[in-house]
Formats: sequence, structure tokens, C-alpha cells
Amino acid sequence: MKYILLFLTVFGFLSSTIASDKKLEKANKFAEIAQKEFNLKDNVKEQILSEHLTFLNEIEKIDEAVKNGEIGKEKAEQKKKELEKQFDKKMQDIKGVSPALYKVFKRKAS
Repeated sequence: MKYILLFLTVFGFLSSTIASDKKLEKANKFAEIAQKEFNLKDNVKEQILSEHLTFLNEIEKIDEAVKNGEIGKEKAEQKKKELEKQFDKKMQDIKGVSPALYKVFKRKAS
């Protein structure tokens, strides 16, 4: 019984660590592409990285709420779209680019 409990604890820790690593990797890739595309300074890259990690964490919270039955899929999609609009606006402000140019960048970064 102890071994099963230990296994479940270790498995839970590893799965959450792997998920965090994937989010960090994705956010870092996004920030690096933005830095190269717009010739941004390192401090701006770090700001983008931070904002993108926050965005990914909020998306994860919404997905978790759907999984737990707290909200429906339609409401979750609506919340994700609102969150994405807010994130896109922040990115446009940080980078100082037009919405059209940001859309092109976003396709490239995805």
C-alpha cells in the first residue's frame, strides 16, 4: 500500500513538472521569436515571457474548471477568447506594433 501511495505521489509531481516545462518552453519560444522579429531588448523579451506564462496559466485554469464541471465548454471558449484578446492587446502595446502586423507575427509564432 505504501508503494502505491508513493508511486501516485511521484507520478503526480512528475506530471505537473512536465506540464510546467512545456508551458515554459512554449512561452520562451514565443518570446524568442518576438525578440528576433521586432529586434527587442532582453528586458522586453522577459516581459513578454512573463505575460505569455500568465496567459498559459489562465488558459490552464479554464481547462481545469471545464474538467471539474465548474463551467461549460461554451463559456470556457468565450472566456478563452476574451483572455486571448486581452493578451493580444498587451503584446501589441509591449511591442509597439499595429494589430495587422501583430496578426502576421502571431501566425508565424504559432
